[in-house]
Amino acid sequence: MISPEFCLELLKNKIKVNPLIESTELYSTEIWRQSQFDKLSEIIQNDLKQKSFNDNRVSVSTLEKIFKYGYPISDPIERRQLATLDKLAVFAGYKGFNSFRKLYSEEVFNIVHKACEAEFKTYQNLPNYDISELKEYYQEDGPALKKIIAILKKLVDQQDALLGPDNPSTYVIYDVQFLRFHNDEIILKTHEYWYLRWYNTVTKKVAAVYNEDNEQKYILRLVNDKWKIRVNSYQLG
Repeated sequence: MISPEFCLELLKNKIKVNPLIESTELYSTEIWRQSQFDKLSEIIQNDLKQKSFNDNRVSVSTLEKIFKYGYPISDPIERRQLATLDKLAVFAGYKGFNSFRKLYSEEVFNIVHKACEAEFKTYQNLPNYDISELKEYYQEDGPALKKIIAILKKLVDQQDALLGPDNPSTYVIYDVQFLRFHNDEIILKTHEYWYLRWYNTVTKKVAAVYNEDNEQKYILRLVNDKWKIRVNSYQLG
């Protein structure tokens, strides 16, 4: 699951684009000063009051720590900290901080799994292929999708495919780790195993075997309110 600090960075980003924030000077102000934190505290308090949230106050000093100076979070989260984080999550439109954390962990984890599934399925369909499903999980102009398309074109030119009902080709994602949130991008690390046995469609003989167990790095970017993979980098053994 995403670490509390990592999740807080995502939550802060959600708060900054909240419609109640976008309609004020806060949205266009790059560096918030005390007057802006006063305004933010007032906006959050009024919103939580309308949502009948008990104890709806978030102090200016706490908001300054969270958005400006740093707000270390214990794991498990200390009760008083969780109460503050819950208020921010509810303001952003979620049931609470842990609910937001679980939701984002599952969403990002699922993107990697679905992207790998779509990539593998595309290989299975060669020599014909359709990248529309890949576009659901990869940024269209990103290097990760461009790399997959280049591989597909090369395989078609070589007349290679994953032939046969007993073809042992497979892939496994052993682990997904959240590394950091930086410049509106999520950076992940995975441990994956891919085995692809390519046959030449003319000779019906094995043309190549891709057999790699490695660590891979994914960089995800928010595109039209949906996280998509921009970069997928890895070293071959």
